[in-house]
Amino acid sequence: MQGHQLLVVALLASASAMAPSAKEAELHDFSCFANIKGFPTVGEREANAESILTSVRAKRDAANASAAMPEGTMKSDTCSEDEFGELTMGSMKELFRLVDLKETDSFMDLGSGLGEVPVSAAVLKGVHHATGVELYSTRHQAACRSLTKLSDELDKNSKGENASMVELVQGDLLKMNLGEATVVFSNNYCFHKHLNDKLAEKLASELPEGARIASTEAFVDLPPRLVRISESPLPLGEGVSVSLYEVQGKVPPKGEKPAAVRMSRRQMKQEAIARKHRKETKKAERAATANKKLSLLRKSLQGK
Repeated sequence: MQGHQLLVVALLASASAMAPSAKEAELHDFSCFANIKGFPTVGEREANAESILTSVRAKRDAANASAAMPEGTMKSDTCSEDEFGELTMGSMKELFRLVDLKETDSFMDLGSGLGEVPVSAAVLKGVHHATGVELYSTRHQAACRSLTKLSDELDKNSKGENASMVELVQGDLLKMNLGEATVVFSNNYCFHKHLNDKLAEKLASELPEGARIASTEAFVDLPPRLVRISESPLPLGEGVSVSLYEVQGKVPPKGEKPAAVRMSRRQMKQEAIARKHRKETKKAERAATANKKLSLLRKSLQGK
């Protein structure tokens, strides 16, 4: 799990339903935009995108310079607030493959950190609209600077006429309107259960029918309309994995709770297997943590 922790925290630590500090509030809900010109073909786009994205990548110092996280938003037993990492290019490509990302999709990253996932969705896949939501101004501003650099670089290198709209928003992910999103990604591995529960309810209440969701931490209690489509977390590479979901049924009228979604026997069996897998994984994690603490204690006693 250590590899998982180190890679996923950068995009996770930035998102929270808690209120930002007074300084953060001054820039709350600030957005930056760019029309990202695509390459003529997908193959050529993928062949050139990695070097261009790397050249404009925001520095990791921007993540570490962020304001301190509000208390109660992290899994303090498994995630350290001062550890940061990034999804690799290979992991992002695999994510886009798993959610079957298309040019007609509207992609949203809830907790986007330095903005690399939504930007890559635009550059690599040419999605219609890519949005990243980040709570903290330091990371958001760094993401906006790299977006400006990327737009300038693509203007020089791209011959394509089609463009993807990229929008990076500084704000609370639970206050975003998800009504037009067709694919949502959340690097929510370090979210506390209460935040994950609220996020799951929001996804189920607002996303259109047929929307696809990928999350690095599985939702424990699925609300109506949210259906798991992967029996267990699927690997992205570098220790990162995602659980996949699909939204079924029409969006309920405002103020009305979503109707329950009937599951087939096959889906019920898959859900039971997934629940068992999650329990076994968490049990193994607790055992590993206990063994590590015991080992450290023994070494400490032997040293006396």
